Amino acid sequence: MMRESNKVKQVENEPHRRWFWDEFFDLLVWEEAGRITGFQLRYQSPDGPRVLTWQLGGRCVHQQIDEGDDELTPFDMTRLLVRDGVFDHAAVRDTFRQRSAEIDPIVAEFVLEHMHEFARTR
Repeated sequence: MMRESNKVKQVENEPHRRWFWDEFFDLLVWEEAGRITGFQLRYQSPDGPRVLTWQLGGRCVHQQIDEGDDELTPFDMTRLLVRDGVFDHAAVRDTFRQRSAEIDPIVAEFVLEHMHEFARTR
């Protein structure tokens, strides 16, 4: 089950950050004046890690996380987000709904709504 971390690095002049996680999901949420202004949901798919990102005024974007080579050097340790057209909406939605049952229900429902909207408009 996902839980909220109370140790989240806050960045000056950026919206407040909240972090929810478990062994399958990492959810970073940005809030300003009590309103969600963005989120990034990282999850593990059979083909590797994926991320669904939404920012206020924009649409969701689904990407694959390119983890680079297996043998990392100090110069290729940065993970890159690359375009990924595969989004198993039903599986991710159902898993998220189950695992997010104990987090802030406003946050969980917000992510589910945007996930559904993204799948519907694809």
